[in-house]
Amino acid sequence: MKKFIIVDQDEATRQMINTIVSETGQFTLVRSCKNAAEAADALLNNKIDIAFIDMMLPGIATIGFVEQLNYERPDIILIAANKDAAKDAFDFNATEFILKPVTKERLLKSISKINHHRTDSGDASDHNESTMFIKVNSCLVKIYMKDIYLVEALADYVHIHTGSKRYTIHSTMKGMEEKLPQRDFIRVHKSYIVRIDRISEIERDTLALEKRIIPIGNKHRKDLMERLHVI
Repeated sequence: MKKFIIVDQDEATRQMINTIVSETGQFTLVRSCKNAAEAADALLNNKIDIAFIDMMLPGIATIGFVEQLNYERPDIILIAANKDAAKDAFDFNATEFILKPVTKERLLKSISKINHHRTDSGDASDHNESTMFIKVNSCLVKIYMKDIYLVEALADYVHIHTGSKRYTIHSTMKGMEEKLPQRDFIRVHKSYIVRIDRISEIERDTLALEKRIIPIGNKHRKDLMERLHVI
């Protein structure tokens, strides 16, 4: 199920979009946001596939806000009451532009276009150069998915291990599983997610990974063995 957010100061518009999009059975709403701050939080803490964003958010230039989104970028559908805003939307390379009042027919057309685009191009999260931004103190730090080899649980936090650094962020293991490309990563224990191509050896209930020994949980062993190329 693909995930989406709605960012619009008008609650009625948000409810209408949610109803129409959810009725397709293809998407689930992660958050209905009334401002950019709520949207930024939703994008930081979730893997979002589509974001419906009003171009007249209060107190902020929406185009500037969207351009600065350094998270793994979803498809952007920009919505405006003024048709002249369409040029800004497409100059920014938004996936779609919808003129208010939003209609069911127009929403479904946009969703169909996005589904077609994703089918043709593949899921961007599987690309080797995909990135994520993590919050470190007051900064957002970009890390490449290909550099992550281990995610380790630590109470309400997780350690993200890369080749040169270890980052500690407030997150859950489930949340990290949703953000990481499933093709490249697998959970092998309640406290560990590993990058499959960095596993060097497996012996009984442990595996070797970048000079570390990681336990394999009983409930995860079958999934791990099915993902490995064993001969």
